[in-house]
Amino acid sequence: MRSSIALALALAGTSLAIPVHAQSPNVDEARSRAMREVTCLERVQREVTTQVQLLREAHEQLSAPYEDVRNDAARAVEAIEQRLDELAEAMRACLPRASRLEQREVVREPTGSAAAVAVPNPATEVVEQDVQLSGYLTVRVGERVDGFGRLPASAVQSMVRGAAGRIAQCYGDFVEREALETGTIILAWTVDASGRIQRVTIEQQQIGDVAFARCVERAASTMRGTRPSGGDVRYAYTLRFGP
Repeated sequence: MRSSIALALALAGTSLAIPVHAQSPNVDEARSRAMREVTCLERVQREVTTQVQLLREAHEQLSAPYEDVRNDAARAVEAIEQRLDELAEAMRACLPRASRLEQREVVREPTGSAAAVAVPNPATEVVEQDVQLSGYLTVRVGERVDGFGRLPASAVQSMVRGAAGRIAQCYGDFVEREALETGTIILAWTVDASGRIQRVTIEQQQIGDVAFARCVERAASTMRGTRPSGGDVRYAYTLRFGP
């Protein structure tokens, strides 16, 4: 077992630097996190296995003597590829946000008139926390995380509650398909300068079900925004599902 762990660290060594004097890791937290990740990743892995088998069958049918069979197989390949792409996103969502590698960007400092109007971005602000929206849906914390726009906390809370019923139904549908499971997701969205809801995304999830994540994104997209003052603004809500 120890040799396997050592091998994993060696393989990760090219992209992961561990400081010599780094603080000792929290073993209990790592154990709990690892168990959640195993459960999430195993669920995704089962569906990946199914899709790979379907892709293998479609590949064989592409050599069939009948044109209609080959055409159906080609359409199946496209559908399976799309599903596998969704599963790749679900696998990434199983991991803590801090552990993901972020692409480096070159930041160019503004000059001239652009520098003259540059304004520092205000700090993250908490909108609400520890609020139960329904029997199985709780807001752990809701935050303003980016942008120069501003909305009253009451306007953001009203926005979320307008979609809370649909979001809760996504969890109900998931429980009917799978099993009663407790977990959190981080739901993020942008309210643009005109008040429209844009870029609704699941930033992180412990419930590794793609259909559930897509359902929550669609439900959140039905929120009715309010025009913010000062421009676009982005929010992130950590939602807890389960009893």
